[in-house]
Amino acid sequence: MSTIYVNDNFGQWRSDMNKLLDYCVRPEAPGKSFIDQIQPGKNDYFVLKPMHSGFYQTPLEVLRRYLDASTLVLCGLTTNSCIVCTAHDAKMREFRLLVPPDCSAARTPKEHRQAIERIRTMTDAKVTPSRSLRLGEIVRDARSNKRDGI
Repeated sequence: MSTIYVNDNFGQWRSDMNKLLDYCVRPEAPGKSFIDQIQPGKNDYFVLKPMHSGFYQTPLEVLRRYLDASTLVLCGLTTNSCIVCTAHDAKMREFRLLVPPDCSAARTPKEHRQAIERIRTMTDAKVTPSRSLRLGEIVRDARSNKRDGI
């Protein structure tokens, strides 16, 4: 199982995963302790995106086909921008979409709540806290759906 990390380029078109990661784990970086816990592993992928959606002008769709992925667990920043845009694009691509609301954030709690509600109603995503997600079940369901032609 691989994780795909999709990150903004912040106008740094020559950026790469290691350079971005080094920036995020520098001693004075806000959130360093969180980033230390979710660093990419050797089997993970990194996609650099120019705009809000993880799909917009990125190789994510090609990578998705290569990995034969049908389920997307969507986490990150910001809920009312990047997460909403990526969720809508994932819906158009017929992903099974899971969005744990405790794994994303917006500038304000109100913006976050509004975005989560929009994702819930507009994309048919399963919106459930991360503690309720069981990776083994998600993988098993994804494999079962492929056999059923979904």
